[in-house]
Amino acid sequence: MSNLGFGSSPQPTKIYIGKEGSALWYFFNEQPVAITHSALTGYLRGVSTREYTGDYGISQKLLLTIEADKVYEIQTGLETWFAKTVLRNLSGLSNEALTRQITFEPYSTDNTKRVIFCNIYDWSGKKVFVPWKDEQGNKLKEPNYEELYQLLSKRIDNNAIDPLLLEKENDRHSDRNPSVDMTSFEDLQGAKKLNAILSNDPADIPF
Repeated sequence: MSNLGFGSSPQPTKIYIGKEGSALWYFFNEQPVAITHSALTGYLRGVSTREYTGDYGISQKLLLTIEADKVYEIQTGLETWFAKTVLRNLSGLSNEALTRQITFEPYSTDNTKRVIFCNIYDWSGKKVFVPWKDEQGNKLKEPNYEELYQLLSKRIDNNAIDPLLLEKENDRHSDRNPSVDMTSFEDLQGAKKLNAILSNDPADIPF
């Protein structure tokens, strides 16, 4: 519940992905304001998409709602590499880990910083990575990102619980690591569907 009287708007603060000076993301307040911090840590409260009509036509935007010192909403194109890597890596978290603190870190592998990806870290600081290649170094098939988003959104909605209560419970089982890799998905609801999504058409992954 918000405090009574004057205060800040309850609307989330929007974060846009894109090069702004030396930064890879920015706020927008009449003009872009570079975000100098390298990462954002908070609770992932929702994943959704929105249709956007701009100068270049209609496009789909991916929206990530994150509760931290306040509520933020990361917005990026659904077809961008940032969206693809964040969806893949978030899907590498267990249902339990999705309810705990997650760190989002944009990064770029080229000097122009025009192509931006996203690292994901779980509550313990462990980097989450869903591989793009198999053990022989062959590129894996690219998933259907629309279906991947829908499955991830359902998992988050189904896990809408108080993270503080969950952390108290997890403190009693500190030896457990809620992060999972691709070989551990059998304990997740919808695992077979996720594996099917992650084996669609081949993609030309740049690394």
